Amino acid sequence: MIKTCAICGKEFETANNRQIYCGPECSWEGRRAVGRSYYQRKKEGKEPEATKTCPICGKTFEVDRYRISRRYCSDECSLIGKRAQEKAYRERNKQAKKPPEPKTCPVCGTTFTPASNKGRKYCSPECYRKANRETKGGRQPYATGETKKKYRNEHTRLAVEGRARGLTYGQYVAMVEMGARYELHEKN
Repeated sequence: MIKTCAICGKEFETANNRQIYCGPECSWEGRRAVGRSYYQRKKEGKEPEATKTCPICGKTFEVDRYRISRRYCSDECSLIGKRAQEKAYRERNKQAKKPPEPKTCPVCGTTFTPASNKGRKYCSPECYRKANRETKGGRQPYATGETKKKYRNEHTRLAVEGRARGLTYGQYVAMVEMGARYELHEKN
């Protein structure tokens, strides 16, 4: 299919029925022209909706109904205004923060003031470690003087005992099970 370019007027061959430009340069120029004409049509015959004064530089500028909420005359003034707003927000938040309240350590009973209001309970890392030793999983080997458990769990104990007899874990478990069944059978 032979068509004529809408921008430069050259004829070009295409298989696409919707193509109206001969190449990427004309396509780009066509998009720019369409955009320009849209904004020109939008501006023509329309009076500004309002006239505002920029709070940063003091210039007056016109806004149409599509940009009625615009506060600043340019991007530079907008950036300066946003930075000023952020600074004011940070200042308000600094003043709104409460100083940390004094707390009592549940381990040693001393009163301390934490550096911030976050959930700190203990006065020192030593008290924190001591509290964790006493509460985690019911283990209290340091507090009560008991020795640590020899094995982490029952599987580990069975594996170690089996290795001591020269058996694998599975062989040892089978032997223990068979022995338990044999003892139950003899009792009945």
